Formats: sequence, C-alpha cells, structure tokens
Amino acid sequence: MLQSSAAAQTGFPLVEGSQSVATFVLQDAAAPMQWDAYGAMSTHSGGSYREGERAIVMRVRRLARAPLAFGMPTTQVPDPGLFGPGSATWEVTGDASAGVGGIRALLLQALHPSAMATVDRLSDYRRSTWGRLLRTAEYVGMTCFGTTDEADRTAGHVRALHERLGILDTSELLWVHAALIDSVLDSYLRTHPDAPADFGDRYINEQRLAATLVGIDEDDVFATMDELKNYLEAMRPTLAVTPPAMTAADALLVPWMPWFIRWLTPAVPFWRYMMTASFICLPLWVQNAYAESLDDVSPAMRRLILNACKGTDEQRLQRADRRIRLIRKMAMASPAFARIGPHVSAAYQRLGMRAADHH
Repeated sequence: MLQSSAAAQTGFPLVEGSQSVATFVLQDAAAPMQWDAYGAMSTHSGGSYREGERAIVMRVRRLARAPLAFGMPTTQVPDPGLFGPGSATWEVTGDASAGVGGIRALLLQALHPSAMATVDRLSDYRRSTWGRLLRTAEYVGMTCFGTTDEADRTAGHVRALHERLGILDTSELLWVHAALIDSVLDSYLRTHPDAPADFGDRYINEQRLAATLVGIDEDDVFATMDELKNYLEAMRPTLAVTPPAMTAADALLVPWMPWFIRWLTPAVPFWRYMMTASFICLPLWVQNAYAESLDDVSPAMRRLILNACKGTDEQRLQRADRRIRLIRKMAMASPAFARIGPHVSAAYQRLGMRAADHH
C-alpha cells in the first residue's frame, strides 16, 4: 500500500515508505519514475494471468527495474540497521496499514503555513506527486530497513539536499516528523486494537533517532505519546489550510500515473479509496478545517471532503476505523511478493529471515 510511501517498498504505494522524516520537503528533483510490480498484482487469479493482464504486469515490472533514487539495498551485509527485527519501527513501518498513514501525514503536514510555502516555492508537486511519494517511500525504506551505512548515507543525501535548497529550519522539520509518526502510528493502532499499552511510546521513542537523521536535535523530539499529543495541540493555533495546502491535497487525489496503469488497472479507484480513508483518519478538527476552505478546490476533492464530514463525530470515527481495516485486509489478501518491497525483502534476506512471513 504506500509502502515505499508510496510504493516501491512493501506492496501498495507507501507502506515501507510512509515513515520518512524529511520527506514531505522536496525531493522533486528530476528522477525516473519507479513502479514496483504491486501496481498490477490484484489481477492475479488462480495462479495464472490472462494475456492482457500479463502484458500490463510485464510493462510494470520493466519500469520497476529502473534504479532506485538511493540505490538498491544490499542483501549481503548481516547488519540489522538502525532498528532491526523486533523493533516497533519495523512493526509499524512495514505494516499494511502504513500506506493510509503516509497519505494522512501529507495532508496533515500541509497545514504548516511556512513549511507548505517552502514546498510550494521549491517543489513541482503538482506534476510530480507520485515521484515524490516514491522517493519518500524509498527514503523511509532505506533508513528503517537498510543497513546502518545505507541509512546514514541516505540521510546524508537528504541533509545535503536541504542545505542546497536552504531548508534549515528545524522547527519545520520537526513538524514534518511529528505529522508523519502520528499518522503512521494512528493507522497501525486503528488496525491493531490489541497492541500492548506501551507500544506507541516504544515507537515514538525509537523515532527520535529517525528525527536526528535530518538534523533535528534529539532533545527537541518528543519521546512518548503524551508528549507528541501535547506538541500537536500546541501547534494547532499556528496551522491553517492555505491555498497551497489545498492545492497539494488536490494533487494527491489523482496523482500522475502511466497511462496503462491509469486505464488498464483499478489503480485510480483504489487510490481514491485510499485517499478517502486517509482523510477520514485525520483528527476531526483537521477535517473540519479543510471543509471550511473549499473556495478553490476541484469538484472531486470537494465531494470527498464534504462526504467525509457527514454524520456525528462518533459516526465519523467509526467510519474511519472500518475503512482502514478493510484496506489492510485487502492488502493482506494479496500474495507476499506483492506486499514486500525491495528494502524489506533485502533486510530479511541479509538477516537470514523468511520474507514470506512479513505481514
């Protein structure tokens, strides 16, 4: 699902990669589009493909062989990386619910006026939404599942990019980090109601290390769910749905896709279903803020927002839980090779673990 935050990682777009810290910020530099085979896996039936379906899958796979933005992950070095098996980070980032969290994060991150203004000034997100999502997912996949050297090298690449672009305000990067981990953890906890009581604190504390990778001082980063909640509440008066934020949301609703993906697979309706799930999983006050800013928005996005805001608060919360649980169920029903992207697969291989056991 959003694995490789958009895909190239764990199956659907944005699962492995919905965890990046600095990702929302501009990685729109020209780079080849990369598509993993996940885009057509839902056409598999009974162990064989019909000829038309096979042609689509082969074309997607050829695109998938394009080099990844941060290089192919190694399968040879037995290094668990910064987090490793058994960590809350591997559990959350690799879960099939993370795709919804990745999109939710972008919608939440967009509410920071100065951060969004920077994105609007430096990023061509209107035309390269999908490419940015993929590179974000790759960053997350490499820093969460790569070796220590791979994670450090990838983070160094992003820090250097930030320096070249003048993105040096760590308060903006902290907001990006907060929105991301809040969103991915929210998606996980909605689909894992029996998670241990301290699981959220474990994950947030581990992610302090992820924050330092992009230059945030570890002492400035929240370490518990309560601290994260207090930070988000303190930020509320500074947030707003600006015109660039709504434009970014519109761009997310229907990102560019190769024609054969758009017209010959169910990618567009599935993506819209994902987008709707991500929106209704936002805090209610964020949904309401979007609903109050509909002056300059596409008809499709207007319908999505207004439909999401129907009903009582309790009905809206229940609807969000049902939607994301169904999406995760759909993802888990797909074959393992469709759910596991290159970073997770490489991590399991180099550690002598069975990738097929990955959820």
